[in-house]
Amino acid sequence: MNIIANLRMLFAAAALTAPLGMVTAAHSAPVPTTSPKSLADELRGPALEAYEQAKELFEHQDFTTAHARFRQAYDASKNPRLLWNMAACSSKGKRYGRAIAEAERFLAEGRGRISSDQETRASQMALQLRKLVAEVRVEFVPFGSTVTLDGDSLGVQNASIAVLLEMGAHTFHAEKPGYEPRDQVINVSEPKPLTARLELKAIAVAVAAPVTARLVVVTDGEGVVELDGKALAKGTFDGAVKPGAHHLRIAAAGKKTYDSDLDLAAGSTRQLSVTLVNESAVTAITGEQEKSNSWWPWAVGGAVAAAGAGVGAYYLFKPGDKAAAGTSGSFDTITLGR
Repeated sequence: MNIIANLRMLFAAAALTAPLGMVTAAHSAPVPTTSPKSLADELRGPALEAYEQAKELFEHQDFTTAHARFRQAYDASKNPRLLWNMAACSSKGKRYGRAIAEAERFLAEGRGRISSDQETRASQMALQLRKLVAEVRVEFVPFGSTVTLDGDSLGVQNASIAVLLEMGAHTFHAEKPGYEPRDQVINVSEPKPLTARLELKAIAVAVAAPVTARLVVVTDGEGVVELDGKALAKGTFDGAVKPGAHHLRIAAAGKKTYDSDLDLAAGSTRQLSVTLVNESAVTAITGEQEKSNSWWPWAVGGAVAAAGAGVGAYYLFKPGDKAAAGTSGSFDTITLGR
C-alpha cells in the first residue's frame, strides 16, 4: 500500500475529510454523562461564518479556498481543531510540507483538548507525509526580511529557517525597506535536505552634489565680516555660502579695512585668519615710506647723474685728446662742445 493510500485511510478513520465529519468528532476524552460538542457549537460570529463557508468549499473540492476560510476561522477563534481541517485541505492539495506543520500545531495546541486517538492519527499522518518532502534550510540576508513561501506568509525572519517542501518548484519572496525585493525559486526533486541563501541587494541612494561651499573667517573680536556687502558676523564666521566669486571685507573702528576677492568651489572649504592693523600704525609707516622714497630716488638719481657726468668728463677731457671742431651731440644730460 503506498503512502497516499495510507493517508486516505488515516483521514477516513479519523473522520476528518468530506463531509468534514471531523469537525463534529469528539475532541476530548469521553465523558459518560455528556455528549461532545461539535466544532460548529464552539464557534461564534465571523469564525462560524468562515467555517461554514469552508465546509461547502471543501465538499466542492476547492481545497485552496477552503483552506483560506478555515484559516480565517482559526485566526478569529484560535480553536486548535480547525488546524486539522487546514491540514486536511493542505494534504488534499498536495501541500504536504504545510500539512505536516499544521498537523504538528494541531497536536501541540490541542493537547488536553483532543482525544488520544486523534493524537495518534495526527502523528501517523505527519510521519507518512515526511516521506514525501525534503527539509530545505534557507538563510535570509539581511536579518529582518519579510518572507513568503508560495504566497504564504512566513513573517519576519532574523536568521535561517528550515521548512518542509514537497517535490516541485517553490518560490521564496523576501523584501525589506531599503532593499530590492527578490524572488528565489528552489526546485525539490527528491526528499533530501537542501540549503539555500536569499540575499537582498541594498538600493543605491543617490548622493546629491554639494550645492554650497564653506567659509571660515577668524578675525579680531570687533571686526565685522562682510561678504558681497552683507554683514555676516563679528569676530568669527563659519557657515555655508553659495559657490562662485565673492568679495570679502572685514572692517573695524580704528583699523585698516581688509578686502579680498574669493572664488569658492561647491563642496570646498576656505579658511582665513585675518589680523587687522591699527590705522595710526599704517599712517605712520606710510609717512616714513614717503619720506624715504622721496630721498632715495634723488640720491640714486644724483649718484647716477654724477657717475654719468664723471664718465662723460673722463672720456671728453682725458689728456692728449682735442675736441673736434664743429662736432655736436648729447650724452645723458651732458652737452658736447661744438
